[in-house]
Amino acid sequence: MAHQRTIFDVLVLAFLLPAVVPVVTSDATCTSDNSHCAVSNKPSDLSGFIQMRVERSQDDDFIADSEELYDEDFDEDADASDDDADLSDDDEDLSGDDVEAQASEPKLGIRGTNSCPAGTVAMSEQECKDAAKPLRKRFRKTGSYMNHPKGCMVRGKRVFYNKHATGKANAKWVPLCTKPSPAAAAKTPPPPQVNCGWSRHAFQKCEGAVAGGSPFWGLADAQKNCSALGLSKCSAVTCRKIGSIETCTMRKCASLSHSGHGEVTYTPNTYRGDCAWKSYAFQKCANVAGETFWGSMEGAKAKCLELGPCKCRAVTCRQFAFTICTLMPTCAALTRAGHGEKTYKPNC
Repeated sequence: MAHQRTIFDVLVLAFLLPAVVPVVTSDATCTSDNSHCAVSNKPSDLSGFIQMRVERSQDDDFIADSEELYDEDFDEDADASDDDADLSDDDEDLSGDDVEAQASEPKLGIRGTNSCPAGTVAMSEQECKDAAKPLRKRFRKTGSYMNHPKGCMVRGKRVFYNKHATGKANAKWVPLCTKPSPAAAAKTPPPPQVNCGWSRHAFQKCEGAVAGGSPFWGLADAQKNCSALGLSKCSAVTCRKIGSIETCTMRKCASLSHSGHGEVTYTPNTYRGDCAWKSYAFQKCANVAGETFWGSMEGAKAKCLELGPCKCRAVTCRQFAFTICTLMPTCAALTRAGHGEKTYKPNC
């Protein structure tokens, strides 16, 4: 029928001409032989249909989120989010006029690491949830993810809390930390030391004695007490053997010197949490193959300190459109780099 309109026609007019012509629906009454049709027009009430579309869209979003999180519970090797959006917003500073954000003090850590940087502490689960809003992000879920940073973590606009006991560095995720309160900062212990053993230096001594450090009848007790004091107070244990008797004392010195009495000195294989770095432009570690670190230079340095000197002695980085760094297990000598590499060695 030339004058009969379908529901599809009405919908097209409703979306394309909402401000120009009123939308009408038509009810056509025709005779049995179709010789005459009477058309009656009346305004169409589309509010019900529009409301249905909105509710359906919201349901779709809820179902998608539920499916994503359901998959996470059974696949720890997957990312806690399938969001492939640009992550550059993770590195932006908090707005200076955002009072709520400044009050809560959320601080983004270093992407690709599994701990908070110096000067910050890990968040509790509730602090993690509260930090999402001032950062203009959305808290999604608390769970246990073996291959993601422990504690509060963020990627893109999504924040998760990882209850896993140890967690693991992940190049796609950034730890979310907070500044300690003044009272907590006063009680905060010094940064933990990564200790993977002791190095033995024959015929070497460390001349600076630790105040109040009495001799120990055995190396193990001396090392244990030295580690408890920390590198800032005890940097070595020097032992001397007379006959069958060996005495060891805790020492503190910047460098070792030759011993004329056959002393043996042991130094802990540790890096301090506040370790500084020496840089060597156009230099690389000679004849050493390392492990590639996919992340920032700062992230590679943090990982090296975390591994300790038994596993990482230097970080060599090369700049392309992005930065690629290599963790070097040893670095006894440097050689000239032919591709503009730069090497960093812990100075502690």
